Amino acid sequence: MNDIIKLYREAMELAENAFSAKHAFELERAKELFEKAFRLESKAAHLAAKDKSPEPTLSVLHRSAATLAIECGHFREAEKLISFALAGDPPNEIVDELRDLLEVVNFSRYLELRGIELEPDEFQFSIGGEVVSLGMAAMDILVDKFKYIKRLIFNTTGRMIGKAFSEISKLNLELYISMPRSGSFAISFKLGRPKQQPLLPTIEYEGAKVINELIECLELINKQDDQTLKERIPDTDYFADFVASAYEITPDGEKIKIVGLTTTQDGYEKRVALTHPIKKPIIKVDKKEEYVKISGKIQLDKVTVVDEFGNQHKLIVSEDKKKDIAKSITGDTVIVTGLKTKKGIQIEDIKSSDLENFYILPSLPLLPDK
Repeated sequence: MNDIIKLYREAMELAENAFSAKHAFELERAKELFEKAFRLESKAAHLAAKDKSPEPTLSVLHRSAATLAIECGHFREAEKLISFALAGDPPNEIVDELRDLLEVVNFSRYLELRGIELEPDEFQFSIGGEVVSLGMAAMDILVDKFKYIKRLIFNTTGRMIGKAFSEISKLNLELYISMPRSGSFAISFKLGRPKQQPLLPTIEYEGAKVINELIECLELINKQDDQTLKERIPDTDYFADFVASAYEITPDGEKIKIVGLTTTQDGYEKRVALTHPIKKPIIKVDKKEEYVKISGKIQLDKVTVVDEFGNQHKLIVSEDKKKDIAKSITGDTVIVTGLKTKKGIQIEDIKSSDLENFYILPSLPLLPDK
């Protein structure tokens, strides 16, 4: 038993250092440390099985080894470890955790690049569910996901180069997509910008770091670790926009059951697997402001939306955007998303409630203008 405890402690120390290296973008070092930790933890789990260690020791060791196997990309090994633990008699809370890990292993099939080579400034976006088949997906849902993926990219890029939130529409940044691939609905996104048009005169754009930051922040969203995310995104406007946009791309548990992003950084494959709906954000910016989503009848002449309870909500929108909205929406029932202030709602998105048409603010277009 002493040998098992020693192996476990050594593995946990290595794993802690590996996670620290991963968060510091030292991916090669993180990969090496995860491999060492996995080998030690796997050995401890096998020894525990051989010695017929009691519960919960046996299942805890197999769960830890499976977690490290997933970090290393050894999904078949993780599946074996999880299956062995589930075949025993672990405590109920460990059973739930093992099942969650097994979902991650199964979801890895949707995240696999399957022979696709990605550049550091590219990532694969995968979705699966009732409205998804081989290389096909429901258009309204897909377009909605694309829109918020791009919003998250603009949000992350602007924050990382120190641009004010109100200025991110001026980023010389474009997002390109590949053709869908089979398996689930999987496509690649590539970040780019027009040649000879730097984002800022003294700052060079690094797409790889933006994608890495996006994936790690989405992982915090997935873990519902709001405190760490707030520390990582201290700006209130950026934080509120990131959480609201992330909510829009996460699974609803019915039509879309899985959403994932995969990238390759320095030869190390990074993934985030969103397998369950997250709590709908009600983001308090301060005592007087919050992000809202309102459905109701639009009255453009009065620049208001009247909700189902008869409450009128004033919209803050320029005359030019009023004309654009009037041309883009169908019918008079809309869904408005934006920041509610004392003066009214600063519109970030407005679309027809039937989802047949949608309007995207000119500041954040879905696809390149060219």
